[in-house]
Amino acid sequence: MHNTYFCSCEYQSGRRMEWQSSWLEVSSGEECKELIISGRGSMLTVILTKYSGGSCLCIPEIGIGSPLGHLSDTFWNFEQLSHLINRTDATTIAYALADYNRYKT
Repeated sequence: MHNTYFCSCEYQSGRRMEWQSSWLEVSSGEECKELIISGRGSMLTVILTKYSGGSCLCIPEIGIGSPLGHLSDTFWNFEQLSHLINRTDATTIAYALADYNRYKT
């Protein structure tokens, strides 16, 4: 499955940017899903899974992992990710998860 969506982010300078991004579902098991998310020059493999505390993701290319809120919660997921990666990639991933959630539920 593949989809294109739009992202929007306000930067600390007050400047608002919008861009088109996409996700591709590479694999989908009951406990683990793998997406390739791309936008604004980045392409990242995101692995979604569950653990005793809820849901989480890891991004192997850059060696990070993070807990997630509900996949549709762009604010929470952006906040979690923006402590680990730049605002643009955090926004792209948070919006991808919300868009992916709409197709998977």
